[in-house]
Amino acid sequence: MPAELQPIADLFNRAVNGLIEQGTLVMVLAAVGAGLVGLSLLLWGRIVNRAVLVLIAFPMGMGIGSILAEKLGLSAWLWLTVFSSAAALTVLVIALARVVWALLAGLLLGTLVGFTVAWLMLGDLTPASQPGWNPTPMDLAQSAWAVGGLKIVAAMAGAGAGGLVLGLFLPRTTVIAVTSMLGATVLCGAVAALAGMAAPEAVARMQAYPLLTMGVFAGVLLLGIIHQSVSEVRARRAKAKSDDDDAPKDVRKPPKPSRA
Repeated sequence: MPAELQPIADLFNRAVNGLIEQGTLVMVLAAVGAGLVGLSLLLWGRIVNRAVLVLIAFPMGMGIGSILAEKLGLSAWLWLTVFSSAAALTVLVIALARVVWALLAGLLLGTLVGFTVAWLMLGDLTPASQPGWNPTPMDLAQSAWAVGGLKIVAAMAGAGAGGLVLGLFLPRTTVIAVTSMLGATVLCGAVAALAGMAAPEAVARMQAYPLLTMGVFAGVLLLGIIHQSVSEVRARRAKAKSDDDDAPKDVRKPPKPSRA
């Protein structure tokens, strides 16, 4: 990890470890809260998308501000630097929302395609086919990279560029797709965390049936996209009808027919 990003990673790790130290109840509440956030993104992301950008940009701005304060020796002005950076980044992200969502679309699509290509390249290289081997996600990623790193990079670059272009030309569709994907990811992660706390063997079962797990995730994602798309179409029709009703009516009387 780059040294510049290490403070943010340390802050994230401290927050996670702090939650764990608080006990099971706090972990359950955090998972439920994350699940509600994911559900909101999944079903109403097209409405709350700007609030999502603020929730992402403001903490990132605080992290960047703390790094700048440390690098530039502005410890005495730490809070001012942190707040100024957070506010500036938030305003910039809101002003360039269309570009930001396009970048997120490219990033998510590239990551999804890269993960799929890596998974296909691994083939039968699974724990079930290798007795005694219990790889971590990082081990699997390194194995896939060793088999064909160039192909993975090419697939990710092509998919990322395609997602970026589509995001710039289809902004509303991009917002629906990206918020649905983010919502499905957060919601499924929260459900998996709750299932792991209630029944530790549930996570092992999910790992044993990756196709079924991916199918459930795809179903949740598709549900969000369909729901938001239908709501978007209905909202546009209602707006068009409202505009027609508010249009000034032609109150002029028709001319009387001339007498022969």
